[in-house]
Amino acid sequence: MITTILIYELKVAILLAAFYMFYRILLSKETFHKLNRIILLFTAIASFVLPLCVITITKTVRIKFEAEPLLMVTGNDEAPVVQTYDQLWQTILLGIMIAGALFLITKTIVSIVEINKIIRDGEHKFLPDGTEIVISEKAKNCPFSWLHYVVMTKEEYYESSRSIILHEQGHINFGHSWDIIITDILTSLQWFNPAIWMLRADLRAIHEFQADDYALRNGINIKEYQLLLIKKAISMSGYSVANGFNHSILKNRITMMLSKKSSVRSLMKTLYLIPAVGISLTAFAETKTITLTETEQSLRSETEFESSNFSTHLQEYASDSLKTNDKVQREVQFTVNGVPATKEYVDLITKDEQISSVNINTYDNFDCVELTTEKMQLSEEIFMVVDEMPEFPGGEDALRKFLAESIKYPEKLTEDVRVFVQFVVNKEGDVVNVRLARPMNIYADAEAIRVVKSMPKWKPGKHRGECVSVSYTVPFSFKK
Repeated sequence: MITTILIYELKVAILLAAFYMFYRILLSKETFHKLNRIILLFTAIASFVLPLCVITITKTVRIKFEAEPLLMVTGNDEAPVVQTYDQLWQTILLGIMIAGALFLITKTIVSIVEINKIIRDGEHKFLPDGTEIVISEKAKNCPFSWLHYVVMTKEEYYESSRSIILHEQGHINFGHSWDIIITDILTSLQWFNPAIWMLRADLRAIHEFQADDYALRNGINIKEYQLLLIKKAISMSGYSVANGFNHSILKNRITMMLSKKSSVRSLMKTLYLIPAVGISLTAFAETKTITLTETEQSLRSETEFESSNFSTHLQEYASDSLKTNDKVQREVQFTVNGVPATKEYVDLITKDEQISSVNINTYDNFDCVELTTEKMQLSEEIFMVVDEMPEFPGGEDALRKFLAESIKYPEKLTEDVRVFVQFVVNKEGDVVNVRLARPMNIYADAEAIRVVKSMPKWKPGKHRGECVSVSYTVPFSFKK
């Protein structure tokens, strides 16, 4: 889980840097303020969305049981060897990222609370066009706008209100406050990435260009307006989420006012987004191969053990384990759930029922293999691989730990063997239909089945957004 989050953040960081680089080179000097604003917002949001895109290819494949064992069980007194990976550095890195994100989000919330307090305590005046003016002497620096409010000092309201109000009305009419909220949230998630900070600064500059243009188009004299900018540009606004009239990019704002409007031909530069998005999907989108079985019967046909030889397999192991050096191999009989059974019945019953336990007992005239079985829980459709595979509570490392703590090396096991236990994690997360993928050794088989049947509920698998029953195989390795 931690690795997945870190990889996702890395993908987002790379996309943000790539998109911003293209914007900076191709469009940052153009006067398409509205278009540039849309592109910056789109690329910022797309950078977080594109890594989540999944290209799904569906095809039918046969499952082979060649996976590495999740657990190696040894016959000595040592604990089972569990293959684990140290994720301490990943946890620390994620903790630092979360701490930075929480700090920035808290800073934004505090800024919003302070502005709302100023708006609530200030003197409210309404212009004929409906603009709501808040006159306050408590604000750190005025004027600025927030949502549909314009915050000013009393001196600014009476001395140079028209230019200021038109500028702030531009911010309000364009909805710049919402841009700031969105980019502040995204910045908190990528605070370590210089690209998001530069994108954020450029977007705020575009806000000022648009507000300046709005004021000039409504009759403000450009020379007087530029002098007002110089007068007001001696300090920064004290609120990170506010649109301040006296923004610090004074030189760029004046230059942009005097710049010649970009030609329509320059709009062709925006086409860079098409290949950029395509390349991003190809480079970062995860491709998953979906392997499905149409019914429970198709699942059995591909993966179940050779049932016709199962009784022979049991008899061979029973005979080998019970014979002694001075006694010939004796007859082996079977019982199923306490009832005497023929070899043919054993082969038949194991096709439709799963084996819960196997015991070998010695009697006066024969040796007996005692089987306990239970009904399979059938499902209309059981999947092999899905969009989201089932997950043991706590992940794969927790599964390895559970197996290591639960399994016991069989006392009568005399050989090295690998066991593959197959089961189904149903829609509710229950482990059902526990059985051998193929029988290997009766003692190892029985122990592996016992441990798997003791598992707690899993997080169920999902396919196309819905919980489904999924076949799962756990490999074990027993070594003397």
